[in-house]
Amino acid sequence: MIRASRPGAGRPSSYKPERALSLRGYFEGTVKRIDELVAAGQREGLPFPVVAAWCRKEGLERRAPERWSKEPDFRAALDYAKRVQHELNERAVGAGLKFTLKESVT
Repeated sequence: MIRASRPGAGRPSSYKPERALSLRGYFEGTVKRIDELVAAGQREGLPFPVVAAWCRKEGLERRAPERWSKEPDFRAALDYAKRVQHELNERAVGAGLKFTLKESVT
């Protein structure tokens, strides 16, 4: 007989609230680095922050953010990351900046 699992009966989540702070910090740090590079005259090869790069930096499975998106604080950090990406895209179009997906140095 196959039984349906009980809610909460599965493996405990590896999510910790510090993960949301880390994600937000990664994006904030990359934006700061972009600002520094642009101020120094660099307009190409700028690091573009992506959640997958943050996962690699943290040693996390790439699908972890999707699972953790049910947590309100992590969802807010993901929404912040999307806003940052959108703003950087608009900035690139307006100022003629060219980004790359290479790992950012933050």
